[in-house]
Amino acid sequence: MNVLSAASPITSPFPGLRPFKAHENAIFFGRHEQVSDMLQRLETCRLLTVVGASGCGKSSLVRAGLLPALQEGLLFGIDSEWTMITLRPGGNPYRELAKALSDALPADHLSDPNERQARIEARLSSSNTGLIRIINEAGLPPDSNVLVLVDQFEELFRFRNVARNHSQDAIQTHEAYEQRNAANAFVNLLLETVDRQQGGCAGISGSPRIAGKTSGLTPKNSIFIVLTMRSEFLGHCDAFLGLPEAVSQSQFLTPRMTREQLKDAIVRPLELFGAVAHTALINRLLNDVGADPDSLPLMQHALLRTWQNAKARSEQTSAAVRREVRLEIQDYENAGGLQEALSRHADEAYAELGSDPVHGELYQRVTQQLFLLLCRRTGEGLMVRNPIQVDEAAAIVGVSTPAILHVASAFCKEGRNFITYSSSDPDLTADSTLDISHESLIRNWARLKKWIKAETRSASDYAWLLKAARRWQDKKGDLFDGTNLRIALAWRQNTRPSARWAARYGGDFDLAMRFLEESQKRQRYRRMTGAALAAGVVVALVLYGVQQVIFLRQLAHEQRVTIETQTALLNANKQLQEIGDAARRQSEILFGNAKGLLNEKNNPRAGALALAQLSRALDRDQHNVTAAEQTCTLLLNRTWCPPLTPPLRYNSDSPILSATFDPQGPDNRVLAVSQDGWLLQSDDQGAALVQRQSLADQAGGKKVSLISASFSPDGRALVLICPRSGTQKSVQFWKYANGTFRNVTAVEVNSLSIYNTVSWSADQQVITVVPVRWDAAGPCLAFYFDGTIYIRVDKPFGELQVAAAAFDPYSNLIATASTNGNDGSVRLWTWKDSSFEQLPDDPAAHSVYNFPDRRIRSLAFGRTKEEMLVITAGPSNDVQMQCLNVPANRIERGETVAPKDQFLKLVAGPIVSGRQLIAASLYQRVSLNYPDSWSSESTLAEPICFRGTTATATFNPAGSKLMTLSGSNWLAPDTVQIWDVSMRIKREPAGAFQADGRPAPAWLASLARAVSGIPQTWEDDDDAVVLSDVFKQTAPAASGRFDAPYDKVWKHFFPE
Repeated sequence: MNVLSAASPITSPFPGLRPFKAHENAIFFGRHEQVSDMLQRLETCRLLTVVGASGCGKSSLVRAGLLPALQEGLLFGIDSEWTMITLRPGGNPYRELAKALSDALPADHLSDPNERQARIEARLSSSNTGLIRIINEAGLPPDSNVLVLVDQFEELFRFRNVARNHSQDAIQTHEAYEQRNAANAFVNLLLETVDRQQGGCAGISGSPRIAGKTSGLTPKNSIFIVLTMRSEFLGHCDAFLGLPEAVSQSQFLTPRMTREQLKDAIVRPLELFGAVAHTALINRLLNDVGADPDSLPLMQHALLRTWQNAKARSEQTSAAVRREVRLEIQDYENAGGLQEALSRHADEAYAELGSDPVHGELYQRVTQQLFLLLCRRTGEGLMVRNPIQVDEAAAIVGVSTPAILHVASAFCKEGRNFITYSSSDPDLTADSTLDISHESLIRNWARLKKWIKAETRSASDYAWLLKAARRWQDKKGDLFDGTNLRIALAWRQNTRPSARWAARYGGDFDLAMRFLEESQKRQRYRRMTGAALAAGVVVALVLYGVQQVIFLRQLAHEQRVTIETQTALLNANKQLQEIGDAARRQSEILFGNAKGLLNEKNNPRAGALALAQLSRALDRDQHNVTAAEQTCTLLLNRTWCPPLTPPLRYNSDSPILSATFDPQGPDNRVLAVSQDGWLLQSDDQGAALVQRQSLADQAGGKKVSLISASFSPDGRALVLICPRSGTQKSVQFWKYANGTFRNVTAVEVNSLSIYNTVSWSADQQVITVVPVRWDAAGPCLAFYFDGTIYIRVDKPFGELQVAAAAFDPYSNLIATASTNGNDGSVRLWTWKDSSFEQLPDDPAAHSVYNFPDRRIRSLAFGRTKEEMLVITAGPSNDVQMQCLNVPANRIERGETVAPKDQFLKLVAGPIVSGRQLIAASLYQRVSLNYPDSWSSESTLAEPICFRGTTATATFNPAGSKLMTLSGSNWLAPDTVQIWDVSMRIKREPAGAFQADGRPAPAWLASLARAVSGIPQTWEDDDDAVVLSDVFKQTAPAASGRFDAPYDKVWKHFFPE
């Protein structure tokens, strides 16, 4: 029976691609635990930042989970009367907030909504307390509460680097600076609203931004601020003063849904509609979903289409035999399954528009250009949504507003929801703001991906044209002629650019078009003078040619054959020349990119990124001598840690939980554990991770998704944590022998976190498991091996709440970190008689060290048990790496790291020849240094630039290789790679390399790409290469490949 009331606005059990709305909380299942966690955080902090990868369900969790829970009075001690204000920053955050406030707050004496909105916007922008003043004057009940939800908060970051963008014209630059200033002020407005409330957020009020400002105006009502933000943009928070500290303190990481939670999200909404799904379909969906964040919106869309198919099939059955709607696998496959349903559905809308007998072609062209306007590429190359008003889209596309409305409405239909709109009018109008419903559409609609690729090429061509036009304007370059002019005119004909289109890709449209027109004028002039000259020649030839008629007739046949042959050769040469010209243009663009990177003084990855760009420049034109010289200068003058393997991935959506070097395998063979319960290893070609042994089946008797996994430092032991019923977990211990892992012990525990840090003693006999919790330290577990099985240690450190633990690799010492309030402390223990004993604390041998007003995030022993590296966070969440001399009871040195590097992780390598390396996993890189000279700025070598934004690192036993396990966020690592950290390829003070005008040898581009470790610079690139490949593919005996001066570079990397 359908338990939804007839008055319910919910018409389907699944929303499709778009996020859930607040009124759809009745069909929102599988997130109860996360909603409870968020409510607990709001009890102590007026700011909540919900962070996660694109597609992980942040917006739905807040809108259909948190907001209804607040309205139901589930926030402890807070009345249930709420005013909800929701917005996205878009291109004008103040305007969007003013509109949301105007819609949500009680009406005042101003009857005109536009006038009211304008007045609110002016009040908001007048000071940092504008939001508090407006809410105080709104006349809300004294005990009511206000929640301001800023969804897609990362949209503010588009303005962070406008000062560096020199490609814009003066008007655009002025507008961009105004937008950046508005974004800064908007962030201050939100943080000030939090800071001026008692108990606003512990730790944030210590920020220097608001020192001395906590007195004065305060809100009459409790105001809560909730932000949602993609995890890829966490490092961008440093663009705004005080924001990194606030986000770090208020952060809630959106976890992946478990298999049971996903099942609830499938089955329970159907039950409310009196429908069921076949068990085989449920299992098929759960298996298809995997761990790719995009799978959640894709699953909801595929379910919606499957529901529509099943419902239509049911309605075709006669009423006498009609039963409940039953979703079958065939309904799912007819929709296209998880991967194809979205693309097929969007193609249906596109084909529907094309079927119009009069305007079909126009509508399809408008569709393409509209969706391209609704996408925007960030500075990091990510494609994100870009909302735009209907009338503005019409002006850019160059069509009427009704044409845009007609196309948009086809993609806004109920059941499609590919485009959403917002406006004061409930209907779609010229004032409406259009937006793509979810970014997964950008990544999964095949047709749109092709459009984006073509648009990227067109934008690149415009950048080439604009560069030439500016050089001509500055009298540093000439007009186009020949092939360049033909290519530019063909581009203009095919692209049909407008000034508003060009504004997205550098501006100066009038200059570019004037440059083309002047180039055409010169070409026409040259043709006219050539024609006049030719006419004079013709007259002379006629006077002379009367006498040559007979002779010319005799040669006609031979000339005709010669001309045809020459024409064919000319056409072929012309095509080759056009191909070469295009390649040279691309090479210059890439070389310009590299130069721009090398000028970024605060970008530690600039060298590697520039080297990758230079390798592509040489791929396209070996005769780009300046690019070759810059490449050789970088290769010779810096120390590199090149990759020994390409990026290794598992052919599944399941994340990789842990990875290590195979202790019984050949060099560079990898072992890894995936969340879907498989032991993986690198294949024989060293190109991918393949399944080797099923761990989950043997561990639990059925296929389960693992919570976490950790290899021992030598790779011969393994800890798995598996889910059980309720809060029960199983901690399993495995031993490696004869090429397989064997389960030796399984211990049942209660209420362990889904994220855990495992530490191993030097002999792998003692293990600690510390849950990673963002609010407080969790209960630490410990186990020891008695020779047969692992045994749990009861209360290993007494009543002490442990936040981190580390073993000394050369003794039986263990250090634990704890936090009491805002004060951190480190204690030393020894393992003795199956228990931990705290070392006595005396002036000669201190065993306790305190960190006042600093919480400890992690710690690691240095070269000796007397040296310890500690990562701490202060009241304003400034993060420091401090070197602690334990016996002397003092800090030897310390360094504050950049806000984007605040989640750094340190890994100590083995001591080799008296030296030890420390690997620091930072934002998008791993840096190497010695413990006694660690610095994030001064490193031993160029940083390792792994694939993704975050990584964990592991040294091999010899300390000469480093393995990185990385991904776009730390919740779902998906790539393993091994790097050479032996420092054998050291910098050589060679100065600027001189090529003496000689083109680059063919191997130089491959060598640069291999050394950089960055296989992908353009969307269609993925040509990972390592040094051994370069050596094998380049025959040393080939003449001319190792001539001076490039032979110096080859011998530098291959001295043998």
